[in-house]
Amino acid sequence: MIDEAIVRFAVTPSPMNHAMFEHYHGAAARVGVTDTAVPHREAGCDLLLPSVWLDPADTHANVAWTREAYDAFSPHFADARRLNYLRDDEQNDAVRSACGPNYDRLVEVKRRRLGQRLPLEPERRVAPDRPGSDPSRLTPTHNGVSAREFLIEHLGSAIVIVSKVSRAAILRAAESDRLQRVVQGHGMRLGAARFVAGETLDECVAVMRRLNEAGLYANTTLLGEAILDPAGSSAVTDEYARILDRLVAEELRANVALKLTHLGLSFDEGAAYTNVERLVAHAADLRTFIRIDMEQSEYLDATLRIYERLRAAGHDNVGTVLQTYLYRTPDDLERLLPLRPNLRIVKGAYLEPAEIAYPEKENVDRAYLEIVERGLRGGAYIAVATHDEAIIRHVQAFAERENVGRDRFEFQMLYGVRPGLQRSIAAESYKVLVATPFGPDWYPYLMRRLAERPANVGFFLRNLVRR
Repeated sequence: MIDEAIVRFAVTPSPMNHAMFEHYHGAAARVGVTDTAVPHREAGCDLLLPSVWLDPADTHANVAWTREAYDAFSPHFADARRLNYLRDDEQNDAVRSACGPNYDRLVEVKRRRLGQRLPLEPERRVAPDRPGSDPSRLTPTHNGVSAREFLIEHLGSAIVIVSKVSRAAILRAAESDRLQRVVQGHGMRLGAARFVAGETLDECVAVMRRLNEAGLYANTTLLGEAILDPAGSSAVTDEYARILDRLVAEELRANVALKLTHLGLSFDEGAAYTNVERLVAHAADLRTFIRIDMEQSEYLDATLRIYERLRAAGHDNVGTVLQTYLYRTPDDLERLLPLRPNLRIVKGAYLEPAEIAYPEKENVDRAYLEIVERGLRGGAYIAVATHDEAIIRHVQAFAERENVGRDRFEFQMLYGVRPGLQRSIAAESYKVLVATPFGPDWYPYLMRRLAERPANVGFFLRNLVRR
């Protein structure tokens, strides 16, 4: 971290920008787990990254520098933050994680003192109901700090945005050309950089290298939606060939995931097959792998047909995706199992009608576990794509109980989502791959990420207001 700090501060746009490394030691590190609301004192140090400048014209440069510095430091962080700097979209999971074994007691104290129930709001803190507690010191922390929350809180006026936006509304907004022009007009600084690894391959390569250095694998996708003409799909195919070459030349532990509509499926299934077969063959020559992403249900049958054709042609270095919110997925799995397929299992990120997809989360979660278990029992290689720690632990326990080797499955997560969890699972000697997309056409991808957790809209809007 010291080396990274030297590099970053050599190019800081403001002489008042600084980093503060606060060492946890002495009596503070010897406090009992249940003596205060702060159970996690083993981190060693906190990092605070305050940014200070005087000229409003320097705002963009300093905000950009601070966020880049944060991203550079982040591989060294625990999955942690000071709770008084939480974003609106992080409350419940982060509070429970931060308070650890004290959480239930704190909730009960708050209920009795304030007459409130969950969520336990960090800005309305209540000391544990124990003798000698000092309410002024009750600042729950989990292992360390998130510098981004600190700097967001101090970059300008306090802004609180409460967003209760439906998943369907966000997905409909993803199809709005007008809104896309407005959002993309503000560039990555609006907040897309949280989920997108840059607009260029060079930027993405730098991110993937940092992930590799942190013990994580990666894949990348050239962001974009359906291509409607042969020339466009051929150009995208050429670009993916260059991406494959670059990943291998850089010796990254990374592969490619792509959409068939980007390669021509929206206008000609044959063209899509020709383009993807070319890429899969090229990837085989490079000894790397390609995954075919799943898209809206209208493309599902054609996607499976193309995958089956590739396997019948002798291509083993290709996988695809199944979405557990679709009622038909168990049948699709049985159809593919004779191929001993490499399958990523996801819940599903598109807006589908209740006639073909589960509308309720609990049904999707149940189907998810059933599909993963059946796939592993049936001989498939399974990429468990989820940020749900309960599902992750369930799969780990299932694999151990059923004697499924760790070479038969991996965990996959999205860039920018629960990086601490990614690192902690990797530290347990499981393979963890981080989906790391890039490209200038990031708007639809961003909207689907927001739709997966609508509370993320609060984070997005804060960046819009504070740009």
